[in-house]
Amino acid sequence: MQITLPQWVQARGVASTIAYSILADTKAPAPVITDLGIVADPRLQLGDRIRIVDRDGIGLNRDYWLTGIPS
Repeated sequence: MQITLPQWVQARGVASTIAYSILADTKAPAPVITDLGIVADPRLQLGDRIRIVDRDGIGLNRDYWLTGIPS
């Protein structure tokens, strides 16, 4: 019986690229914003990525994932 592994398991270069990508994403994690009210939009669903821009306050300007919708 021969098992064929995916390319990322077999190639060191591909595995290194994935590892460096994960490192870049986790070494400077995005802050978690809780209890932030946004304008109601029925098109928004859990898991949607939205950009939050705060031009008058702390200068927040990045993408966040919607993880909860209050009832």
